[in-house]
Amino acid sequence: MNSLKEFKDKYDIKLNSQQEEVVSHVDGPAVVLAVAGAGKTTSIVSRIGNLILNYGIAPESIITMTFSKASAKDMKNRFDELFKHEIDYPVEFSTIHSFAYKIMYIYSKRTGTNFNLIEEEKNNKERDKVSKYKILRQIALKHYNKHLSEDQLEELINTIGYVKNMMLKEDEFTSHEITIPNFNEIYNSYEKFKKENNFIDYDDMLTITYDILLNNPKLLDQLKKKYHYVQIDEAQDTSPIQFEIIKLLAYPKNNVVFVGDDDQSIYRFRGTKPELMLNFNHHFNGAKVFFMEQNFRSTRDIIKLAHPFIKENRNRYNKNIFTDKDEFKPPEVIYSDNEIAQVNYIIERLKEASGEESNAIIFRNNLSAIYIMYLLHKNQFDFYVKDFKNKFFKHWIINDMLSFINVALDPFDIVSFSNIYYKTNGYLSKDIINYTKQAMHNNNSTIFDTMLTYPSLNDFQRVNIIKLKSNFTTLKSASCDRFIRIIEYQLGYENFLKRQSKDKSNSNGNHQHILGIFKIITEDVENISEVKNKLQGLDFLLKKSSYNKEANITLTTAHSSKGLEYDNVFIVDIVEDIFPNYSSVKKAKDEKILDEIEEERRLMYVAITRAKKRLSLFSLNNKNSNSVDKSIFIKEIEKILNIKNESSILNCLKGTRITHKKFGIGNIKKVERTTALVSFNSGEKYIDLDICAQNNLIKIIE
Repeated sequence: MNSLKEFKDKYDIKLNSQQEEVVSHVDGPAVVLAVAGAGKTTSIVSRIGNLILNYGIAPESIITMTFSKASAKDMKNRFDELFKHEIDYPVEFSTIHSFAYKIMYIYSKRTGTNFNLIEEEKNNKERDKVSKYKILRQIALKHYNKHLSEDQLEELINTIGYVKNMMLKEDEFTSHEITIPNFNEIYNSYEKFKKENNFIDYDDMLTITYDILLNNPKLLDQLKKKYHYVQIDEAQDTSPIQFEIIKLLAYPKNNVVFVGDDDQSIYRFRGTKPELMLNFNHHFNGAKVFFMEQNFRSTRDIIKLAHPFIKENRNRYNKNIFTDKDEFKPPEVIYSDNEIAQVNYIIERLKEASGEESNAIIFRNNLSAIYIMYLLHKNQFDFYVKDFKNKFFKHWIINDMLSFINVALDPFDIVSFSNIYYKTNGYLSKDIINYTKQAMHNNNSTIFDTMLTYPSLNDFQRVNIIKLKSNFTTLKSASCDRFIRIIEYQLGYENFLKRQSKDKSNSNGNHQHILGIFKIITEDVENISEVKNKLQGLDFLLKKSSYNKEANITLTTAHSSKGLEYDNVFIVDIVEDIFPNYSSVKKAKDEKILDEIEEERRLMYVAITRAKKRLSLFSLNNKNSNSVDKSIFIKEIEKILNIKNESSILNCLKGTRITHKKFGIGNIKKVERTTALVSFNSGEKYIDLDICAQNNLIKIIE
């Protein structure tokens, strides 16, 4: 047997002392706590090579499971690069769902049981295939007597997945704050449909596999004899059902190694539990704990922010993340007036950046991608939109906007008017609408003129119909900066949105977010007839950009950014009720429940640690034309970076004349801590400043 040093030298593997401990571990349970950018893939594949080449472990007896096909493929490729010339027999790298499918396949061959997997995607190309979206939409329609919105359907599907992964029984649903009306009935109807039609879905693969292993000791014993060593990558993403499958497979030898970072556990809504890593020793007695605390990705400036930020969480292992990389540029907090100003700042930075550098714009909610995409495209940037779930262009508020426009352009469009009449301030009854539909078949009058002929019309209704007609006429010729205001205020749509809102869900905030984005992306239309084409064009751009993986600008949610890295990272829309989200803030304040706010902090930590060189974080004064509160995360970051309340001092610098080598003489228009917007003869430019706020001294960084 070669020493670890000989092993490293032979295969040119570079490991630090903490990684060496992990690679040297052979038998028994262990949890490996690998901070962001700690080189865990290198450690995992090196450990496998060490087990096989130095300890004579059969390659086929080792299985490494992770949670995405991309990760499994990456590990296999990295392993093959190092050891394919030495190890002939393939080593197994698999997602946990692929492993479950393999067990189900073996079981079906032995018993003749067939499993028909339902399509997960709602836009499956083959119409005859059964989709989970279609089934649940139909079931919900029967229970609610109305179609669910895209958001509601997504919540229902996520909740069913949560129930499965958490292994919840029906009497436990209420204790887990499942607030979907009639959820039990819908859930049971869905399960009944699948059973009657011999269907299963993605989450069923785990529950069925667990039942198979639990009730078929011969099959379980066969798998135990095959797999003597089990490794779990991204172990912080393990759910209870997955954990139980792993325990069954590993027992009694318990040669199982969990590799992950509890500080990057961000999928609680799917049923993942960081507590499984935190309490690993309770399930596997005598488990060793290894730390991999060196970050190989980020500069010291970024780590000096990331480490104290995540230490605000209580429910975590105490790790001390560090890096040997030099300082480069301190993270900056940009205080922008609104969402457009923040993107304009990013655009200036992107213009200055090297074409070789990778850039990411990271946001908490998918919706932010829409207006960022629009503004980038307007400034002729290519970009890649990652893992975007496109619900915006089909959202009911967008459909409402189009219905208002349709009626303004065509006062005979009773179908569009039927979608929105009760959302206006016309106070129209359903009887009036039904009468109008029938009467319009027999006359050539507009919607409004026909309504005025309703036999039982009272004076109040008559006045309102005349007002509606006038407002829709005004809407037809309205300029781009006025037409939404007419819909909101003169036609009463704002009051409808308020009636729809419920404080407990902060839905009005989401409604305003949708409407705010709509306002931004329609700011340059010349008239309302262009709006539909504008939306269709942006929808096409979004789809096209989802394939543009070679672009050096990526738009991604914080969730989808996990596992990736970029030279420059811009984290946007960091305001209260968005990042962290409303639910987590409310529970922390009102109920002193910190689980969700800690998950939000972990999500911000993930976003921060994607940055290799430069990190910019954006706080907004206004969003959707309304003032917003400063995020508690920005307050924590200000404290860590020692950012004091300099606004009054910095404001004194406005109007100051400065000289720049490249741009000449200019006047400071706005100061944002270490950055100023300066008006030069050649145009407005953002430049970096070194400011001594105490003495109002400015030094230009060129």
